Amino acid sequence: MRQLLLVCDLDNTVLYSYHQKQPGDVCVERVEEREQRFMPLKAFRLLDALWDKICFVPVTTRSMEQYQRIQWPKKQVPELAFTDNGAVLLRNGHPDAEWARHSRSLAQKYTPAMREIQPVLSSRDGIISCRMVDGLFLYAHFRTEEAAAAWPYWNQTVLRLYHSGRKLYFLPPGIDKGAAVKRLRIEREQSLIVCAGDSEMDVTMLESADLALLPAEGIPSFPSGRACCRCPASVSFPEFVFSCAQSLLK
Repeated sequence: MRQLLLVCDLDNTVLYSYHQKQPGDVCVERVEEREQRFMPLKAFRLLDALWDKICFVPVTTRSMEQYQRIQWPKKQVPELAFTDNGAVLLRNGHPDAEWARHSRSLAQKYTPAMREIQPVLSSRDGIISCRMVDGLFLYAHFRTEEAAAAWPYWNQTVLRLYHSGRKLYFLPPGIDKGAAVKRLRIEREQSLIVCAGDSEMDVTMLESADLALLPAEGIPSFPSGRACCRCPASVSFPEFVFSCAQSLLK
């Protein structure tokens, strides 16, 4: 049987914020002792049962430091994990130096463009913070979604721009989750790659999968003809993702 790689976006795919917490949910992240991220209990138990049967691969736009706050079942460490939108590969919790060198060579070509935009962003009304993340991409956080959406230069940059709620991400071409999955496929060419994600930032990753798992709502533009399964509205997305992985093992 081909090894199953379950490549999962984290926030709003398998993890939810404290604003969305439901009774019985398991806290998997704390910041200064404050509970921040949760997983539904059934999904948490499914992941625990699957841990030794599949290769669970988290992929996130979080920095490595932010990612490492997450506590997986029994405090286990995934064999593989991507941070910084796929630019950093962790093997058993440790950065892969060659992967990082390749990613930095991609990002360095666009550092001048990011440095040029940063002071403009920092002077915008409603800005909370604007910073480079691990030297790889530019991130801006606004007080409101309206302030983030008011950025006037959408088509005037060589960078790939994503708007997510109160946040803007400016990413160098090549620093994306889909590129990470394609690089991983070369290494694990015999594996079945299943990807789950909830936003436009996940589309390149989902398009690179053998099977894409989509939320009940969102990503309406996913290409027809691609192998995909959409979560029923009656089931939580984390539970759906891990239940699908369990079904594929049968």
